[in-house]
Amino acid sequence: MSNLDRIAERLAAAEDAFAHADGRPKFEPEVNASRDAEPGEVAIQKACRLLEVVEGIDDLGAYYGAILEHSFIVIEQTLQGYLLARTGVDERELRNHTAPCELAKGRVPLEDRTLDRLAAVYR
Repeated sequence: MSNLDRIAERLAAAEDAFAHADGRPKFEPEVNASRDAEPGEVAIQKACRLLEVVEGIDDLGAYYGAILEHSFIVIEQTLQGYLLARTGVDERELRNHTAPCELAKGRVPLEDRTLDRLAAVYR
């Protein structure tokens, strides 16, 4: 299997994991997507798994656009996880790309200016 095939396989598994709202996917047994998961746990696990994919893409070199796009998803998932775990934000409030940045203001250890800059990238 080529490196590109390996990356494509990992990426497909990570993307598929995002579609599972409940239950433990067989291909990612370490992701606790069950009903007993702590608030924010799944979002943080997804961010960590996607970081693994980004590292694999980086090892291939010359895929900077893919690395950048996936890095923003990692940031978004991390903000979501933090907000869910620490602030009690309702997950339905986090359904678009800029909501985590807006809701994070004053609630996460990042400056509002930084969050505004991240949100601007999504617009």
